[in-house]
Amino acid sequence: MYKMRDQTENFEFYGPPHPEDPLGPTLWTRPYFDCGRSNKWVVSAVSPIVDIYPRHTEYRHFQSMRNLAVAVAEVDFIMMDINQCAETDGTTDTQSKSINLFAGTDKCKLTTRCEPLIGFGFRRGGYQCLCQPGYRYPPYQDGPFKGYIIEKATREEYEHNFDCLKVELYYENPQNFYQSNMEVLAARKRRSNDYHTDVSNESIYTELSPTSTIPSLLDFIPKFNPFTSFSISTASFLKTSIHLFISISSRLTTSFQDIPSKDDQEKANRSKRFAYEESTRIGSIMQRYDHLNQFPNLCEFMTDDELTLPGDVLNDVDIQFESQARLALTLSHFLSSFYQIVNPAEDFPLRKAELELTDEQIIGEVLSVAGSDFKVVGIGIFFDRGKFPNYRLPYFGPYAFRTEDDIGRKYSVVDWAGLPDGYENEIWFRTMKARWGTNSHRAELTEFWLKLFVRSDYSGNALVHHESGFPLYFNAPELKHGQWFPPTFQCSRNYTLPRQWIVTYAVPFFGLDALGINLEFKGVVRVDTHLNYLDINQCSMPYYVPNAFKGSDRCDYQSTMCEPLLGRGFRLGKYKCRCRPGYEYPFIDQNDFFTGDTLDTQWELLMNDNSHISRFNQLICRIALASSIKPVNFIVFIAIISFVMLCNR
Repeated sequence: MYKMRDQTENFEFYGPPHPEDPLGPTLWTRPYFDCGRSNKWVVSAVSPIVDIYPRHTEYRHFQSMRNLAVAVAEVDFIMMDINQCAETDGTTDTQSKSINLFAGTDKCKLTTRCEPLIGFGFRRGGYQCLCQPGYRYPPYQDGPFKGYIIEKATREEYEHNFDCLKVELYYENPQNFYQSNMEVLAARKRRSNDYHTDVSNESIYTELSPTSTIPSLLDFIPKFNPFTSFSISTASFLKTSIHLFISISSRLTTSFQDIPSKDDQEKANRSKRFAYEESTRIGSIMQRYDHLNQFPNLCEFMTDDELTLPGDVLNDVDIQFESQARLALTLSHFLSSFYQIVNPAEDFPLRKAELELTDEQIIGEVLSVAGSDFKVVGIGIFFDRGKFPNYRLPYFGPYAFRTEDDIGRKYSVVDWAGLPDGYENEIWFRTMKARWGTNSHRAELTEFWLKLFVRSDYSGNALVHHESGFPLYFNAPELKHGQWFPPTFQCSRNYTLPRQWIVTYAVPFFGLDALGINLEFKGVVRVDTHLNYLDINQCSMPYYVPNAFKGSDRCDYQSTMCEPLLGRGFRLGKYKCRCRPGYEYPFIDQNDFFTGDTLDTQWELLMNDNSHISRFNQLICRIALASSIKPVNFIVFIAIISFVMLCNR
């Protein structure tokens, strides 16, 4: 529906199926060589354009569907990825699963598993080989084996490399727990920019002083469980012995004179930004986000600043929502080309000139885009004052949006100019107009050329050049000329628009002025996407990267490295801690990494009264030495360490 003259009118229209429906809205052709035009291998997506006939009648049994035309989009076949990994069992989805000619052509060995890489193109090697659960990478290998390197390897190199090593002497998940010593756990220190200021470092995570009282051994005797102690793997004791042997050897060599300085101790005690204490800023962001999702009507009592999240929340938004931003860019190119090329006053001998765009055509454009992507909340075309001809009002801004969830089939169209606040004072419109309103120069935009052929007669026996000029050209913006705006909670005062968190991208479009010579700013195309589809990256990043959540993971920096998990949405804990080279995953659970949700849960248990059942300190990788030391060598090594400890007394 759309609002016209303060009256709401409902219309039913028919078209291709929804993108979430079975079989999809399109049919894909076989790859073919486009000879004579692009001279490339292409694959086409075909979608029908239908109409209902007769249209203006209430008798539905008289109406029937008519196929008017076909919309075709050609894709460069060389840019499409191939999947060389073997097919897994249980894939019965007929919509997304089809016959794969390249399935099982990867060269991953039995100790590894195949994972396809996105964006590699139509060539071999677009995969990586990860270690199977229970195996680890060799010490010299940093991360998975790349497929394009395996494909280039010789037979001898392939036979003697690209294998993972078996992990032995596993840990078992502990069953018995004892009360943890919270005074020792409090020795962890949070990193700060100034360690010499006592006020900024007042926290429970402070370093224990040399004169602090250490609990005696008698305090731990009632809480000691011998069965739990002996259930620990031998490799853990080996790792502790190695560190003890190194520390004792260094003390014996330096005659106890090599005492670390105060600066060295501070550097050694520094941890990452949010390793052991959740940021207050992150907590306030997520609390505001969840609170308005649960109680959206509270937005009426909040200010605009309270309904807006910080801008650094949108980390990698230009990459994750690039396809949604290009929907707005497509409309901007269409409007820019039409208002710069089409001249209704032209007179052709065999045909009529194109007329101006009507309001119904503009509404149809925004409505078609709103139903093309389930991540899009709404999209609108907003004209500047007096820039839309043949309209009775100074402003015109049709906005199409979904009235239900993200995969609903009910859409609404409103003229934003008719809302109480309008759109001329919105931050996204004022920003685009201030940037391009008086600086619409051709040199700042991109020039596109159009070789337009038209039919010579009604039957289409031949093609001729367009009469107004050949080739035609127009100036339009690129993706970088648009701008992403901070996430806001859309709080419509009269309940016209859905109340939810959105991310807005705006891009301008241009046309010729009244004299038909210079470019002028015509308006803005805006697209809104769901914030809950934006993935959060909590891993560490350089200091110059604007990300409100960076460094908030709880991975152990010494033995693990953080990797974000994509496709999990706007939620914390969506990352994994993978073992670094030289370390191995110690538990028997058919996995090779620690999940962020598990780490956050165990940390909450550690900080609460249930700290005696927390496994947070065990969720680290161990040194990869368990499979390289024989039992006899292990006994000899322990005997040497015991002898050194006796001599040290």
